[in-house]
Amino acid sequence: MSENELASLVGMMGMGVGLLIYLLMFLFVIAFYIVFVFPYYRMAKRQGLPHAWLVFVPVGNIWVMLNLPRREFNLFNKYIQTDRTKVFWHFLLFTLIAGVLAVPFAFSMVIPVLGWLLYFAYCVAIGVITYGFTWRMNYDIYMTYGMQDNAMLLSILGMFVPIVSIVVAFMIMNREPDFNA
Repeated sequence: MSENELASLVGMMGMGVGLLIYLLMFLFVIAFYIVFVFPYYRMAKRQGLPHAWLVFVPVGNIWVMLNLPRREFNLFNKYIQTDRTKVFWHFLLFTLIAGVLAVPFAFSMVIPVLGWLLYFAYCVAIGVITYGFTWRMNYDIYMTYGMQDNAMLLSILGMFVPIVSIVVAFMIMNREPDFNA
């Protein structure tokens, strides 16, 4: 076997190992996602929520999680909505607009200091709104499923340490919802 053939063989084996690692990581991400959303699927099925299967579809899980509680969605007394499906569509529209606006804000970074500050402010604003939305969505679920004493702490902690949200979801998935909480 010549050096070129050996180098080619080693290269192909390296590619095969790389593809195997990629496939294993992809399967790990899929498994992790299913584990993350399963408790919400269980809660939605127990409530008789239509289209509970949407929890397994990225973005669809937000619709399900938003519709588990039956309380008013109130984000810092600035955005108050009783129709939680509207909240979903507003958040989806916000995400789309934020993604489109990210391009010109990113291009503003060619302007030294001012462009960087502008882009930083934009990212902070998007982060505050997104984290606020996530906090409120989890807070409402925790309040509905009997975690009233710890809902605030757990929903804030869950934003920064996502495993907390997963553990809490598994803890509450078999509880009966209290829609008056």
